[in-house]
Amino acid sequence: MSNPPNSINPKTQEEFAFVVTNFLMQTTNIQASNRTCRSALKAAEPQLAAQDRHNLVELSGHPAVGDMVNGLVQKPGSEIFETIAKGITENSLKGAMRNVDAAAIVFSHSLLDATLYTFCSLCHRVSPTDWLEFIGERKVKVSDLQVRTKADLLFEKSKSYLDELERESLSVKANTLHALCKPPPSPGYIKNYSYSSEGLEKFDTTRIGIVHAMQFKSPIQGVDAMLDFSQATGLYFAVMIARKYGLQMVAGNSFWNRLRAELA
Repeated sequence: MSNPPNSINPKTQEEFAFVVTNFLMQTTNIQASNRTCRSALKAAEPQLAAQDRHNLVELSGHPAVGDMVNGLVQKPGSEIFETIAKGITENSLKGAMRNVDAAAIVFSHSLLDATLYTFCSLCHRVSPTDWLEFIGERKVKVSDLQVRTKADLLFEKSKSYLDELERESLSVKANTLHALCKPPPSPGYIKNYSYSSEGLEKFDTTRIGIVHAMQFKSPIQGVDAMLDFSQATGLYFAVMIARKYGLQMVAGNSFWNRLRAELA
């Protein structure tokens, strides 16, 4: 452990507890919202089907397109009309489901990314010297050595490293935290969870595919598992950091007052 618990600044302790609780609440909300939206879409299928049938009837009677579709659509009750109407509804539902799943993954990824970076910042605040291994090769001006302390230079260089880390991928942030805290092999912080750099890289790749390559046009496989993995990863790092630095994951009254204010 780098620092005994009684050396922790109370504000740092409160910030850590707030970040952990906020992460848990928000990830749970993302999971619940995703399940609710899926259920709501399934429940809305009869109403959506009726609306699609109505729209198809109106379309076939529209002056601009009526001549083009009348021979194809014919009339409600015909086999081709029912096939087209059913196809419209099914495609709409599948598209909505994909959008809901894509949004959940992007939100969950962004939340985990921001949380891990905040963890990095808090670890730096508690013990800047722990970051020496990441900045050992960085240059220092000789003139600075004459007028500044070693601690000042270490803080400046490590803070610069942190600023660069904010722009790195989720997996880079996670691997940096792992290297910083050096947990034992198979620490068992979270039940049924093992830290996986490959899993985080896959999570990164999935998010990039959704945002930049529009890959949510096809069904996204394993959405529930990815959301569970994201939450477990954040909690894994929270426990790891708490044990290394003697931080508490639940704080006092000032923390709960702040949380109530945030939720108001």
